[in-house]
Amino acid sequence: MPRIIDVIDHVNIMDDELAYREPQQGSGDWRMGSQVIVGESQAAVFVRAGQALDALGPGRHTLSTANLPILSGLIGLATSGRTPFTADLYFVNLKDLPQVGWGTNPPIVLETPGKGLGVALLVTHGVIDIGVDDTMRFVKQYAVGKPVLRLNDIKERIQSMLLGTISSLLCNQARRASPMPTASSKTSKARRWRSSMTNSLPLACVLKPSNPSRLPLSRFLRTNCAITSVSTCGNA
Repeated sequence: MPRIIDVIDHVNIMDDELAYREPQQGSGDWRMGSQVIVGESQAAVFVRAGQALDALGPGRHTLSTANLPILSGLIGLATSGRTPFTADLYFVNLKDLPQVGWGTNPPIVLETPGKGLGVALLVTHGVIDIGVDDTMRFVKQYAVGKPVLRLNDIKERIQSMLLGTISSLLCNQARRASPMPTASSKTSKARRWRSSMTNSLPLACVLKPSNPSRLPLSRFLRTNCAITSVSTCGNA
């Protein structure tokens, strides 16, 4: 006989943890009347056959057809039934995770018509805060099938999306910005150029030191990015 999960929670959350599956191996056996305890800054998502079905917010939940409408309909449970069913439960950490450092390596190539050879290399560094915004879509995209999902598991993909977004913003805006400084320019000139450029960006995409701004990196992640340094490598 399978062991029915009567009460479950997940309290030992790692700082860089995004999602944690219960049980860690195999699938869980549940019944209507089982209890799921969801902590503050958590969500819990039931997954069956690879499909994210129902989500629970913070609190102590007694499973029923009322809070599991999709899953209960899928498995054909009666309203008062206590028939065991099999599913995975993913606890999702909704807190902001540790900051991720990033940098443009290789540098971003910017067109500078009328300056030198018409091209300059831009080097930027910064940090990004990451958190889960849309629980269901995040679980579908990243967590299903994984016992534990940690920040390092998606770090490379996030950085790739970030640099692609920043590169597009900077390259498009540089064409309308003030002239690029040369390699011998002082840091203050680079800052003035940076300020001129960022001040003309759309409000939702302004990037400048100590002013984190949301970037449209993903439909289900909240991302606040700050550029901590901007410099040029001279004309290429």
